[in-house]
Amino acid sequence: MGDDSIVGSTCDTRSKAAEQVASIYFGTNGTELLPPQETTPLLRYMFSRYVDQLIMEKEPYDPYYRELPSNLVPVRTPFTRPGRYDAGQVFIYLTNKVKRWSLLLDKTHVDSIYDEARQLIPRGISQFWLLEKRYSTHKLGVNSVKNRIRSSTEVDQSDSLTKLDRQDGSGRTLVVLREPEHSYTRQSDILSYHFNEAEAVTAAESYTRRHHRRAVVGLLLWDEAWW
Repeated sequence: MGDDSIVGSTCDTRSKAAEQVASIYFGTNGTELLPPQETTPLLRYMFSRYVDQLIMEKEPYDPYYRELPSNLVPVRTPFTRPGRYDAGQVFIYLTNKVKRWSLLLDKTHVDSIYDEARQLIPRGISQFWLLEKRYSTHKLGVNSVKNRIRSSTEVDQSDSLTKLDRQDGSGRTLVVLREPEHSYTRQSDILSYHFNEAEAVTAAESYTRRHHRRAVVGLLLWDEAWW
């Protein structure tokens, strides 16, 4: 079973549970059975999540913040140009938001990107990551993938924006992220963490080979709580 099937199964289970909660609160025909003061905080939370899920299922889903002034032109995602194309450019990822990704951003604007994000990305219970693109995959046959993995073992770090060695790992931690879903899901896009770039690239290619979905390797430049 592929990861998309697992996600679908998880969402179906969550939806059925939420429907049961809604029937307790409103009844099967929409008539309110319990006044708000007699419901528990957990019940109200579960019902609010159910309503949010219904809204997300009906509305078009776009995982990207597209309005940041530092977007590269022409605009593109971290996945648009595979391999080491666009390596050194940067992007934002929010770990626990409905909309989690920025488009690819111009590294020459790195000093202003944080201020742009503060103005355009709502706060929430999430981590704010600024990552430098190092590599991204695309769907090819196994032989082509193996050839590309071999060619990627010699890594050029000269265009990295920073080589910090902070305790939180910024500047030396590499994160492998999968391409976002076409429909909303609460499942994270984070696949793995690495300190060696060749290993991170191999992990990204392995994921693409198994699941037929693209992945990107990003160097973590900045990490902070976004609330």
